Amino acid sequence: MKKLLLALSLAALCLSGCFGGKQESLTIPVEFIETAGPCFNRIVVAGGASVFSSESPLDPKQLYIKASIPVVKAMGVNLAGVAMTADLLDANGSIVLPGLYAEGLADIIPILEAGEGVSRTIIFTSQSPLEKDPVKRALDKTAKIRINLFGLPGAVPEMAPGAPGAPAGPPTLNTLIRKYNAWGMLAEYEKGVREDNKHIRKAAEHRIEAAKERADKEFNDDLADQFDDWIEDRMDKIDDKY
Repeated sequence: MKKLLLALSLAALCLSGCFGGKQESLTIPVEFIETAGPCFNRIVVAGGASVFSSESPLDPKQLYIKASIPVVKAMGVNLAGVAMTADLLDANGSIVLPGLYAEGLADIIPILEAGEGVSRTIIFTSQSPLEKDPVKRALDKTAKIRINLFGLPGAVPEMAPGAPGAPAGPPTLNTLIRKYNAWGMLAEYEKGVREDNKHIRKAAEHRIEAAKERADKEFNDDLADQFDDWIEDRMDKIDDKY
């Protein structure tokens, strides 16, 4: 009986350590996380990152790779129109896995904008699920992270440091564009269309629909309709472009 219990204990220990049982994770110290891109200086990394795997809700045999990174807005800048992706890098700075997208950025940007020193954790997720072996290899190789920050031409312009705030008054279309980080969602949508990647495109479409539903609930019908028409028009232009 004791031998049987010992064998069962060893088997349970083995299973708990195998990849794919519980989420595997690693920690990346803050000094190994960098920002890059034309808007690189608009955020500051506030702490170390956790990189881990998460089962696909559609197929538990496949996994998404995620990175959880706390950030704050840099002093004297505006985050309106900023989009973010993240690349996992090896110890030499070579890319292990590129283009992880930022989940829920439309909800996070307004909170970061609310005040200096406000910290929020951004979850970056791989564009598509992977088999368990490639995920394990990617986690084994990852030693650094690069956050890419960029904006689209025509996005709401950044205010100069010390400039007066926006005039008080009723909300406008620009209010909604900024509140829901519409330019960032459109950038992700364009990436999916340009690269013919249905996972990226569908994820962006899902976030755009969620933003439009929130606008319907939070603003009057006329303004919500303006936002709907504005974003649909730009999606049509992206489709026509490619």
